[in-house]
Amino acid sequence: MDYQIIVSLFTLIALEIVLGIDNVIFISILANKLPIQEQKKARQIGLLLAALIFVFPSLFGEGYKSIKILSLQDAKSLHSDIISYIKSVKG
Repeated sequence: MDYQIIVSLFTLIALEIVLGIDNVIFISILANKLPIQEQKKARQIGLLLAALIFVFPSLFGEGYKSIKILSLQDAKSLHSDIISYIKSVKG
């Protein structure tokens, strides 16, 4: 197995973990602004939506290209896409 595929996989896993933790913190902060009786329901709905987006990213227009590239085992292309995206965000 090519080492670039393994590096890309671990990079993707690390990003998903960080973004998952970020989602939990964000949902908690927003839920705390609601009345106490509505906080639990808001957290549950928010976490359910976050889980759906995580499990089915292509349904939300996110990750479809990455899934396709990984299925073709083209790690170099995925890596260059990630780098170009980061450069475009930094401006």
